Amino acid sequence: MKNKSLLLFDIDGTLINTEGRGAMAFNKAAETAFGVKNGTTHFNFAGATDSGLINQFLTNHNLETSRENLNQFIDAYVFWLDYFLTGSESSPYPGLESLLSTLVNQNPNLTLGLLTGNARLGAEIKLRHYGVWHYFSVGGFGCEHPDRNELAVRLVQSLGADDLTEIALVGDTLNDLNAAKAIGAKFIGFCSGKISRREFLLNDADLAIGTYDEFPLEWFSAL
Repeated sequence: MKNKSLLLFDIDGTLINTEGRGAMAFNKAAETAFGVKNGTTHFNFAGATDSGLINQFLTNHNLETSRENLNQFIDAYVFWLDYFLTGSESSPYPGLESLLSTLVNQNPNLTLGLLTGNARLGAEIKLRHYGVWHYFSVGGFGCEHPDRNELAVRLVQSLGADDLTEIALVGDTLNDLNAAKAIGAKFIGFCSGKISRREFLLNDADLAIGTYDEFPLEWFSAL
């Protein structure tokens, strides 16, 4: 992977907006897998990881934070996620598909990947529904570790950090920004409503954009 560039994207609030369907699926999973109604309605999902949220739920209800319980929750979650997304006519954020296509076509040395709090199958269900899953060849997923920074570090190490000449990350929360810092990546804040341009820049983001028309393609032009 010598002289390769890596561009990572968060999912929710960065690529797509499921309009709360992910949170609905999470809450329903808590009920069907563990019999707890409204067990996650008060959770803050922004910038979190699925395994971190599930561990929080299990701890709150005096359940063992085991791999078995984690997998049981995820299995229920992805079932309900697919159910709630079926029939949804939402689209990715405007300009995203055109941007991803352009990035892939203009630079063969660029790898597009995901750095997301979503469990891998949850990420796939979401992005297949929105028609953009096929653009991403690598990823760090929220079922692998509860800490987003650790996910970032593990992903870059698995790809061979010394062979990557450029790394950038696009996300919509300060947790994404901190993950970029953990791997020495440039950071592009996507202002979909959680964090303002000013707040991103005050926290040392390299750039903050409001739409994908503002994306700095020149950063990723063919070498």
